Amino acid sequence: MGDMTPSNNNVTASAEPIVARFSCGAASFAAWKIAVDRYGDRVEAVNAFLAAEHDDNRRFLADCERYLGRTVTVLQDTKYEADPLKVWWKKRFIAGKDGAPCSKLLKGEILDSFRPGSPMVLGYTSDESDRLDRFIDANAGRVVIAPLIEDGLTKDDCFQIVADAGIVLPTPYLQGFHNSNCLECPKGGLGYWKHIDRYYPENYEKVALLQDVLGPSSWFLSDRRGGKRVRLSLRMLREIDEPRWRLQDEPPVQCGGLCELPESLARHLEDDEAA
Repeated sequence: MGDMTPSNNNVTASAEPIVARFSCGAASFAAWKIAVDRYGDRVEAVNAFLAAEHDDNRRFLADCERYLGRTVTVLQDTKYEADPLKVWWKKRFIAGKDGAPCSKLLKGEILDSFRPGSPMVLGYTSDESDRLDRFIDANAGRVVIAPLIEDGLTKDDCFQIVADAGIVLPTPYLQGFHNSNCLECPKGGLGYWKHIDRYYPENYEKVALLQDVLGPSSWFLSDRRGGKRVRLSLRMLREIDEPRWRLQDEPPVQCGGLCELPESLARHLEDDEAA
C-alpha cells in the first residue's frame, strides 16, 4: 500500500507543489479548500474536462476559483475529444468487469500527466476509506492526502461547506443525482438510467443507439428475476415501468482515474465474460 499521510512531516516541510484533483463536485471542492487552508499556495488544482458532463460544471468551477482566489488547470483529451461516447465507439466496447475504458483514457492518464510524483489531494469522504485504499494500492509510491477522511467529513458535510461558501451546486445535484459526473455513465444502475432518461433523454438515446450497433455484449444493465440475473439493454429498460428502481436507493456513481464498478455490476459482467 502507498502512503496516506496527510500530516506527514515530509509533506508539511517540503516546498514541492501539492495537486488537488478537482472534479466539479462538492467533495472535491471541500478537499481542495481544506488543502488550501493547510498548505496555502503550494496547492494547485487540476481538472479533466469531459464533454459528457453538464455545462453547469464550468460555472461551478469558476465560482470555486473566485471563492478560493485560485485558478484550476483544466486539461483535456484530444484523441477522443474528451467524449466517453467516442471512446466506446472507437473501442467497440462500453464496460467490462474491470470498468469502463473512458475513465482511464479521459481522466486517469490526463490527470496523471500533471506534476507526476507530487502529493495529491483526493476528495474521498469519511465513508469511502475502501475506495481510498484501492486507489493507493493502484498508485504505489504516491503520497495521497485525504483531508475529508482525516477530518471525518461526510458528503452532507461537503454540501454544507459549499453552501457556506455561497456557491450553488451544479445542476445535476439539484435534479437528484448523487454527483455531477458524466450524464451517461455505464456504472450507473437501473434507477440512475431511468433518471437520465427523464432529465437527459438525448444522452440516453445516444448510448442506446451505440448498443443497437454493438449488440448484447454492450448491455451493461441487469436485473435479478426468477432467481437469475437478466441482462437489459437501454431500449428494454425504457419499456419497463418498475417503481423499485429508484436512484436514491442506489450507491453513487463514482468516476476517477481508477474505474470502479458497483459490485453487483462487476459480478454480472464478469460472469458474462467467462461464459
